[in-house]
Amino acid sequence: MLNAIKVMYNEVDSNESEVLSYIMRILELLDGIDLIDDELYKETADMEIEELVYDSRKAGIQKVFVALTGLDVDGHDFVMNAYEKGARVFVVEKNVDLPDDAVVFVVKNSRKALSRMSANFYSHPSKNMTIIGVTGTKGKTTVSHYIRDILESNGNPCGLIGTVGVFYGNVMEDTANTTPESYELQRILRDIYNQGIDTVVMEVSSGGLMMHRVDDIHFKYGVFLNLTPDHIGEKEHPNFEHYRDSKAKLFQMAEISIINNDDEYADFMKSVTVGELKTFSLKTEGFYRGLNACEGNTLETMGTQFDFVHGKLSMPMFLPQPGLYNLYNALAAISVAVEMGVELGNVKKALLEVKASGRFQIMNNLDGVIGILDYAHNRVALLNLLRTVRSYNPQKIILVVGSVGNRTKERRRELAEVAAEYCDITILTEDNQDREDPLQITKEMAEYMKDGASEVYIEVDRRKAVLLALTLAQRGDAIVLAGKGHETYNLVCGKKVPYSDEKTYIEMVEVVRRNRES
Repeated sequence: MLNAIKVMYNEVDSNESEVLSYIMRILELLDGIDLIDDELYKETADMEIEELVYDSRKAGIQKVFVALTGLDVDGHDFVMNAYEKGARVFVVEKNVDLPDDAVVFVVKNSRKALSRMSANFYSHPSKNMTIIGVTGTKGKTTVSHYIRDILESNGNPCGLIGTVGVFYGNVMEDTANTTPESYELQRILRDIYNQGIDTVVMEVSSGGLMMHRVDDIHFKYGVFLNLTPDHIGEKEHPNFEHYRDSKAKLFQMAEISIINNDDEYADFMKSVTVGELKTFSLKTEGFYRGLNACEGNTLETMGTQFDFVHGKLSMPMFLPQPGLYNLYNALAAISVAVEMGVELGNVKKALLEVKASGRFQIMNNLDGVIGILDYAHNRVALLNLLRTVRSYNPQKIILVVGSVGNRTKERRRELAEVAAEYCDITILTEDNQDREDPLQITKEMAEYMKDGASEVYIEVDRRKAVLLALTLAQRGDAIVLAGKGHETYNLVCGKKVPYSDEKTYIEMVEVVRRNRES
């Protein structure tokens, strides 16, 4: 396929060149796509294309506009906008009205077509790479970072694509979605491969699987962590079965599937696996096992000792992050590393240094008060987080939490009920409210907490909520900032307003210190 692409270069200096653009003929671009009528394909085979777009505002000459049907917006409504911008080649899944000089290819599913065209355009980079896909309701980000940290510490450069962003070499990019749209994803993989890196670990979300973003990715490994009801609602999955089946698609694509044998849905995932199957477990039989786990019992001694067992091999290890859920995350990452040939002794050393931004991230102490930053934003994640914090016997747990707007409202009840059971003080606040009223969201959550033991405050301004938590805290308390984790924005009316829990906490610690000293 590479010989079908013209690659345009911009000379940077005598030793390196920077790829500016690819140009591909329609003949190669539409290879493997099921067209409703292929006569037009034959007539236009030699047309040259330099980019694929699905946002009409980015349309232009020599660009194919792919009309995607979304949850809120239908790209077919914007084909004329794209035409006026200069686009003359269109891929659609239903009839559109365009001038006679427009070349319109009709397909059964535009998203599937975009995935295949994107892979064709960038010459299927994943075929020459080791791609590790990680899926599960919770833990994807942590496991992906663990895998990358272990591999890189052992001399295997590894790219990462996920919730926190894209990382490879010295490059860091933000992403709009946990699993980027197929065209961006193929472009990212091509960029990584062009940098001489042939291993990538990526979070594979149910949405990414459902919307065909990874259809043309060649996964060497697929990792299943866990499954609980989440992302079910009007704009996500219609029911749990649909959510489950979307996750399962990864294991119909992976050469080797690595399954958490202790999860309730392990048997289901194993039943759909088409490649080689491996399992990991803390409780039952597994190809890889974690045994004799022992956690520290104070906030100052957080972490878990355990034995990693594989066949006749056994290695004592220490994970600096606390909690049973993090031990499962570590076991998943170790299993992948061992599968890839990393020696156990090297895995043990690397595990001591693993990190995941915004996942049980310990913040600056304030006079004996510990701060914990975590992305927990659904029932199971918050339950695991607070149970772990409670196991270290803080004097009080002070929780700052909110729930997203324009998504399933069931999450508000679930988060509120967990907070009511495990927290001494709960401060309800904003968290990506989007187009909903954050005060109304917090009032709904407060209603679910009225019969619980937790003292409840409502402070919609999240910065003030963090300050309130620090003001109320005393020596021996634990402050938990839940929901935002690594995020550096708050979604308000469709716009990302800059905000960081980490920066806010650090800033407010200094405010409280100054106030106490004055």
